Amino acid sequence: MGGIIYLIGILSAVSGWTLPFRGKDQGFLDIFDFISTNYMLPIGGLLTCLFIAWVVKDSDRIAEFGSRGGLYKGFMVVLRYITPIAVLIVILHGLELLPFMSYGD
Repeated sequence: MGGIIYLIGILSAVSGWTLPFRGKDQGFLDIFDFISTNYMLPIGGLLTCLFIAWVVKDSDRIAEFGSRGGLYKGFMVVLRYITPIAVLIVILHGLELLPFMSYGD
C-alpha cells in the first residue's frame, strides 16, 4: 500500500505531466478532480442517502433526529424520494446523459 500511495503521490507532485483526457491534455490533479467531483462524491452521497433512509432502523433515526413529529416525517419523505432523484440527476449530468442539456463545447 505504501508503494501505491508513493506512486500516486509522484503523479500528484509532477503535475506538469499531461495525459489526454476528455479531448484535451490535462494533468493528474485535473483528471482526479474531475472524477471525484462528477462521479465519486455524488455516488457516495447517493449511497449514504439510501443507507440512512432505507437500511438504518427507524428507532435509531428517531434517536439521532430527536423527534418523530411532522418535521421528521417531512425529512424522511425528502430523504427517501426527493434526494435520490436529485442526486441521480447530478450523476447523469456528470456523465453528460441528460437529454435536455446541451453539452457541446
